[in-house]
Amino acid sequence: MVYDIIFLNPFGFGYSGFSHGIAILSSILRNNGINVSIIDASSEKLNSKEVVLKVIEAKPKIIGITGFIQASSFNKEVSDGIKNALPEVVQLAGGAWAEYTSEYILRKTKIDYVVRGEADLMLADFIKAIIDNKSIFDVSGISYLDKEGNYIENPALEFPRHLDNLPFPAYDLFDMNYYILNVKPENYDFPLKKSLIKRIKKYSKDGI
Repeated sequence: MVYDIIFLNPFGFGYSGFSHGIAILSSILRNNGINVSIIDASSEKLNSKEVVLKVIEAKPKIIGITGFIQASSFNKEVSDGIKNALPEVVQLAGGAWAEYTSEYILRKTKIDYVVRGEADLMLADFIKAIIDNKSIFDVSGISYLDKEGNYIENPALEFPRHLDNLPFPAYDLFDMNYYILNVKPENYDFPLKKSLIKRIKKYSKDGI
């Protein structure tokens, strides 16, 4: 199968729990007819070179990279490796790793676009626009460097207010036995709790 997008869950991310973000986004994309897969370097214990080899084998149109700040070096190695081997692949970054350091990431890696905030309401249309070679430069929530190297930050995304409308995570794309058996509940406290509280305060007017 030719994948439109492959998400990368970087090595070392699993200590803080299962990646609900890319699991839910994967379900949203599949519901919109987009072929999606996940390389879960955390549960498979893959190093950056092994991830790049998997991407080369799959040859997706787009790669989406997530993670916390602890994965920065790993993600940079993956980004550089993919650019060297498959320069035509569009690279997206999101999650806590990218949201608050978007300009730095765009300048220090081969990432093409950073998606800031919750991508649930926009990612399917964004992916389809990339695949269909349509203009994406007015899409809310993205940051990128223009042809002159200037940093561009589009307006922020709207925070999803009707969470019951979101699909269940794509558990079938993950080795759930790994997360059930190896991730301890106490590890969910940091950094997930602080990140979620910060996002709720930032995007919700009523504090819900």
